[in-house]
Amino acid sequence: MLGQAVARTASRAGRDGRLRAPCRRAAGRARRQALRAPKVELSGSEKAAILVLSLPDAEARALLERMDADEIESVLGAIPRVEAIGAETQARVLDELRERVEGSAAAAMASPERALDWIDELLPAERAERLRLAAQRDAAPIAWALHPHAPGFVASTIEAEDAQTIALIVSQLPAKRGAAVLGALPAAVRPDVVRRLASLEAVSADVLADVAAGLDELFAERLRAAAPARGVAAAAEVMAALPKPDGDALLDALQQRDEAIAEEIRRSMFTFDHLANVDDRGFKKLLQNVPVEDLVLALKTASPAVRDKVLGNLSNRARQSLLEEEEMMGPKRVSEIEAKQREIVDTARRLAEQGELSLGDDGGEAFA
Repeated sequence: MLGQAVARTASRAGRDGRLRAPCRRAAGRARRQALRAPKVELSGSEKAAILVLSLPDAEARALLERMDADEIESVLGAIPRVEAIGAETQARVLDELRERVEGSAAAAMASPERALDWIDELLPAERAERLRLAAQRDAAPIAWALHPHAPGFVASTIEAEDAQTIALIVSQLPAKRGAAVLGALPAAVRPDVVRRLASLEAVSADVLADVAAGLDELFAERLRAAAPARGVAAAAEVMAALPKPDGDALLDALQQRDEAIAEEIRRSMFTFDHLANVDDRGFKKLLQNVPVEDLVLALKTASPAVRDKVLGNLSNRARQSLLEEEEMMGPKRVSEIEAKQREIVDTARRLAEQGELSLGDDGGEAFA
């Protein structure tokens, strides 16, 4: 498609009288350099981008307006890759597009900033934004690789690198962000980084791209290490978000393969703290099936919401009895308390299966 786009670009330039002369003039400014230049392999979209950037603004716009949206996106998306193209390559491309080229060392290439102005004018908003982001990534790969991360996180991740590498990274960031990263580095590291920063020389685009790729891998590893797997808890959250029939069917199928895991997920989908969401009528039914001494033990580590739910659904006499039992009960092992809470949850699940209560989520939708 890109090769066809280049051919159509050349054809349109030749047919349009306004474009023929400017294109010939642009070609004329670069031809002699092409005769002694090493050949650079370019894609079709890159060749078309060189042609567009070689034209005066009005003629370039006119040429782009004759392309469809896919062609415009391909051509403008290639501009960050060809902005450093020399006059010799420009001349060869224009020769290839059937224009007579004759030249000087200074190619008449427009700036990438001019291309950004065209993006919003010639493409739909969504595609324009995607292309603009791609241009920003290509123009500043290191800043782009680090932009999702806070300066402190950047500093702690790169502080083990050598001072020269850190200086290069800081040099590629906007001044305020670079200062924030530098300030977050260990005090012992900062002077050497600043010294290397002051003596940095020009760095090729290939080196910057390699460093950016390395940063992507480094930060991906750091984020993976900082995000431990949540196992059963994560599975329970996903299952609870499914419609109840789908969740029940999936758990039944899982139980056929691994009964222990299925039961763990079921327990995690509805915990003791979730009892606060049970409707009052059903909760009173639950309290009738739980001995007061079990309830007192389970409430030792209960959330305020569950405690309020229990006290609010007891009669005055039962509430007073529970409070007295609490005062008399001494310290208990956490494992003992959690075991009693699981027993009460199992009772609630059994009553739900019998239709005696509804185990509601935050939205009031039943699940078991």
